[in-house]
Amino acid sequence: MLQRAHMPEPHRKFLQTMPSVKDYVKNCGNTNVILAYNETIKTLTNFRNQHIILVTRYIIEPKNRLDKRLNQSLETKGTGGSNFMVFLKFSRNETSECEIN
Repeated sequence: MLQRAHMPEPHRKFLQTMPSVKDYVKNCGNTNVILAYNETIKTLTNFRNQHIILVTRYIIEPKNRLDKRLNQSLETKGTGGSNFMVFLKFSRNETSECEIN
């Protein structure tokens, strides 16, 4: 939902007319569809976890080593100026919450 604020208005309006995939799957009554949906959510959550690991390994850890050498703390911001680790973890958590119980 947070991403919709950054979309062009026609795209936002189009998405507002569509039912959520989660609601559609939840109401379809087909156990196989629900299982496939949940497996997709688990896979996407795993992808987001791997992304966080890569960001840590190739951005955060080198930045921390440089901070030690320079004896100062450099800012770690994403291209939009936000704290990207907070955003990545939020996205991962939001994804995992989409699973149907």
